[in-house]
Amino acid sequence: MIGQLEVVLHGTLVGTITNTPGDVNVIAIAEAYAQNPNAPVLSFKAFRDPRTGAFRRSIRATQTVVHPYFSNLLPEGPLREYLARHAHVKPIRDFPLLWVLGRDLPGAVELRDPDGRPMPHDGDGGRAEELDSDMAVLRFSLAGVQLKFSATGDPQRGLTIPVGGMGGKWILKLPDRRFDLVPENEFSMMTFARNVGLNVPRVGLVESSAVQGLPLDIQAAGNAYYIERFDRTSDGVRIHTEDFAQANTLYPDDKYKRFNYDMLVEQVAQLMGTEASLNLIRRIVFNIGIGNGDMHAKNWSVIYRDRRTPELAPAYDYLSTIVYLPNDDLGMNLSDTKRFSEIDAAAIVRLASRARLPRKPVLDAAFDMVARMREVWPSLASSLPLTREQRQAISAHMDRVPLFGTAA
Repeated sequence: MIGQLEVVLHGTLVGTITNTPGDVNVIAIAEAYAQNPNAPVLSFKAFRDPRTGAFRRSIRATQTVVHPYFSNLLPEGPLREYLARHAHVKPIRDFPLLWVLGRDLPGAVELRDPDGRPMPHDGDGGRAEELDSDMAVLRFSLAGVQLKFSATGDPQRGLTIPVGGMGGKWILKLPDRRFDLVPENEFSMMTFARNVGLNVPRVGLVESSAVQGLPLDIQAAGNAYYIERFDRTSDGVRIHTEDFAQANTLYPDDKYKRFNYDMLVEQVAQLMGTEASLNLIRRIVFNIGIGNGDMHAKNWSVIYRDRRTPELAPAYDYLSTIVYLPNDDLGMNLSDTKRFSEIDAAAIVRLASRARLPRKPVLDAAFDMVARMREVWPSLASSLPLTREQRQAISAHMDRVPLFGTAA
């Protein structure tokens, strides 16, 4: 046996992840947790029998990766490669990364070694002293692809990456090497979202060179984007969240493939009721209007403010992808299409029907968001830190979406 991690939520033992020879990972839900009706909720769907709602007695073992619920707590892409390199583990292996990063994961779940060790005795060949000397800012995990860090401080006085990278009430996203002005784009779309009435955390831009504590091997020039963490209180208390990839046990590679907007709306309707569903419809229409082709299953989340009741988490990761990829699509299917040019009132009606929601309130919510965007965008756009070409691309995109012409 290589090691075992305890899964802890708000101080309650939920279960264990055991890594066995051959890099096989086995999940077990603690019987006391499964039988406790007042325990904090880990997931509204994952690990449960869809017919009875009871926790599954047997959860399929996995090799190299862990169960999708926990795999989704780890970063993807450049950040994963970066953290794995400094942790001296293979990037494809989930378990040792969770061991190193498990005390500061998204939401309130913690993964702990029962004996308090920072790493399995030899990991992939790295030793504990190497880990300690090379992980000064790397004991955190933020899901997603973009290079980002958790930061402390006040944006007006200065943000700092804390020693160990743990803690912090802000997520700081560095400039993207592939596309220009990504921080400015996300800041602009989130500002736009707030101005049309969506629930948006505090966001802003800061010069990358002004951020204290960035690792020496991270080179960044230009603005970084920051957003207030909604999974942490002002005094650092953790609030549990889960994204829809976690809840639906989808690996990150499947975040576009085995999930769609119809399923998202249906699940929110069943879980939270009509009012939350109408809020979700407004968010979906907003992202259609800005041309966001990156709203996959991991970019929609629920939050458990009282530890048991799921609510829609605040908006995050709103970006206009069509300014970089003019032929981009929705990413996930909506009423059997991914094409922005096919999203009309009929598509919204089909979406409502599949979620068993009343047609008129859904259409009213969709048209209300269209009207708000049409009203706000012309006056707001010139004040946003976008290029003229980017503003024009977003305006032209709105004009091409049939739904936006219907209610204009």
